[in-house]
Amino acid sequence: MEKGLFFDSVGCIPDPDRYLERIGYKGKIEVNKRCLDELIVAHHYSVPFENLDVCDLNRPIVLTPEHLYDKIVLHNRGGYCFEMNGAFLFLLKALGFTVTPAYCRVARADALSPILHRGVLIYLDDKTYFCDVGFGGVMSPEALVMEDGYSIQAGPERFTIKHYDGSWYELVGDSPYRINRDGKLERIEKTDLLISKELGFCGDFDMFNDRCQAPGSNFHNRRTAVLRTPTGQIAINNNTYNIIDGDKLTSRTLTRDERRKVMAEDFGLVFTDEEWDSIPERDFQ
Repeated sequence: MEKGLFFDSVGCIPDPDRYLERIGYKGKIEVNKRCLDELIVAHHYSVPFENLDVCDLNRPIVLTPEHLYDKIVLHNRGGYCFEMNGAFLFLLKALGFTVTPAYCRVARADALSPILHRGVLIYLDDKTYFCDVGFGGVMSPEALVMEDGYSIQAGPERFTIKHYDGSWYELVGDSPYRINRDGKLERIEKTDLLISKELGFCGDFDMFNDRCQAPGSNFHNRRTAVLRTPTGQIAINNNTYNIIDGDKLTSRTLTRDERRKVMAEDFGLVFTDEEWDSIPERDFQ
């Protein structure tokens, strides 16, 4: 693919080797799909989706390569989609992949939603691939070809790309790792994302990010931390800890001290006493 301004606008992570250490990747770096898929899985299992800066610490979210590297790599944190997929985009660029950000909409059953999600488009072997390491839930562990009907089976989960309208495609996930409205584990097949194949510009996401971190947003009003595992996921939702392990769901309410311990031991999120003491107690509705 001929590279132009959209590709030139993508930055690089400052130290890709340190980033690879962060996600525990020890394989050979090659610009091919095998390596890409291995990087995606390593990221899923190492870096949690979390919104603690917005919800608890009242810190601004900055999307430059330097800020994301400092937060995710040097301070062992996670982030939400604009951060996680932004950092992964900058890592892939530094490793030699041809990439642009992907404009995404979290799917609704009855209406279009605004562009408030970010993925990654990768251009490889004359194909356009999509990947997402910052969704915070069920997501493909492999890069998906952006072609109508493309599908993969990943363990008990299936992920399918379907053409939606114009440049937009659906990502349909069929997974047993979903919690239904009754709080029970259930296999559900549904459209999770709408994804555009149009070339993306990183600067656009500053505006989208401003909306996500504004007072009153979902990220302000609900505490979330999610980490994928080979057999499901672990997740903190406000003060509830959910563990999905195969066909088993375990849930319990955490005290403040228990939440700090779980975040450190299970999610790798360690906070100083000063940081932790600055987090107010909240009555989540």
